[in-house]
Amino acid sequence: MELDQLKGFFHVAKLKSFTRAAGKMYLTQPAISLQIKALEKELGEKLFERTGRRVSLTMAGEVLFRLAEEIVTKLDEIRCVIGELHDLERGRCVLGTSDTTSLYFIPELIKEYREAHPKIELQVRNRISQEVVRLVLDCEVDLGIVTLPVEEPRLTVVPLFKHPLACVVASAHPLSNRRSIRASDLRGEPMVALERNSTTRRRIDAYLAASGVQPRTAIELSSFETIKKFVAIGLGVAIVPERAATSASDGIRTVRFAKSPPCIQLGAIYRKDRFLPHPVRVFLELAQAYFQTGRGEPEQTAASPD
Repeated sequence: MELDQLKGFFHVAKLKSFTRAAGKMYLTQPAISLQIKALEKELGEKLFERTGRRVSLTMAGEVLFRLAEEIVTKLDEIRCVIGELHDLERGRCVLGTSDTTSLYFIPELIKEYREAHPKIELQVRNRISQEVVRLVLDCEVDLGIVTLPVEEPRLTVVPLFKHPLACVVASAHPLSNRRSIRASDLRGEPMVALERNSTTRRRIDAYLAASGVQPRTAIELSSFETIKKFVAIGLGVAIVPERAATSASDGIRTVRFAKSPPCIQLGAIYRKDRFLPHPVRVFLELAQAYFQTGRGEPEQTAASPD
């Protein structure tokens, strides 16, 4: 059994496509097909069922895939370790995080990392936190920065920082002149909310429910920038990260919560059983230092007058 055959099988099984696997390995599709045929002949078992363009694993294929995943992952780790012996600045870091984190919390962190390590290739893939967890588990990204909590025993979770949430309202809204509000002040208000399958949305709903407020959702959207636009034209009020609330936006006002404002916590995640390449370890260490020193937090702005 050759390693190239095993890698070819692994990528076809994972991507469920001979064509995509061939592209990932920089081979032709016939070359991948020959590898799989040779492997099936050597093992004496059929590994894939092909129905039209669909590819699925046989029982023997399922067994081999579980074993091949560990082997291919270890081979990648070996290459990373040996590569570091020659040049600690070579390699890449693939990061998974949300649009919100990318937009409001890590641009300066990314800048610091790039300036300190210009030879490292950095990729950032934007997904909601639940999708980032999946990408980390599937080894599609090296490190995730997500909204906590993450309850997944296969992952190491490194808390990074907490960040308060604030309320945004249209400039003409009755609450716009308030210095601060309580959750109860939002009772009956139409809410422009983040999509319900997001961790931050669940945190907001839990905060309101604990204060005896049943949210009246007027509309659900997928980004805080879009939410602010809808708030500005009077479609409702919203609760967003303070960094997002205080960023420049026409037609809205930021009102903080008076006592014990709701917070979100962000953290880094990576697989427990996977070697963390040097460029990724460096990024994680920089991220910890960056947020511990408060560089990732917004400057305090004056509250709206009473």
